[in-house]
Amino acid sequence: ILVGKTRSGNAFVLDAEDFDGGLTVITGKKGTGKSHLSKLILKDLVGYGAPCLVFDVNGEYGASGIGDGKRIVTLVPGDNFKVTLDYVGLDVFLGLMEQTMSLPSNSGWELRRIWEPLQAKGSVTIRGIRNQIFSSRINEYVKDALVRRLDALEGSGLFADLPNEHTAF
Repeated sequence: ILVGKTRSGNAFVLDAEDFDGGLTVITGKKGTGKSHLSKLILKDLVGYGAPCLVFDVNGEYGASGIGDGKRIVTLVPGDNFKVTLDYVGLDVFLGLMEQTMSLPSNSGWELRRIWEPLQAKGSVTIRGIRNQIFSSRINEYVKDALVRRLDALEGSGLFADLPNEHTAF
């Protein structure tokens, strides 16, 4: 993969096979060309037929012109990309709630307590969690903290209640 030229004018290339079977993370300061480099690499890898998965949180890749329109699929949360809570799992869901949505840890413990019996029944859904919250003896502040965050997640459309709505990879 031709990336560019060195200061001495020689071609700077990467072996596409070095990307096979691994996770590639590109880091650097703002404005140093991380996005440009990743698009160069992605374009060539897709050209070679390599399967690639990009979490495009800034919407940079959808309109980048990479690929032929058949091998690149843009997944939009709540539209053509949904996951079940069962698929995500308790630890990831708690991480989302506590770290991203600032759920207090005592509310996280209540969520864990609610999740486990629902999982045993095979019915971990936002609706199921909400129903358990309202039917349980939980502190009103904890109840409110959980419900507000569940409402926000439900509004995102990212989480599917039924397994057949789940996006398979």
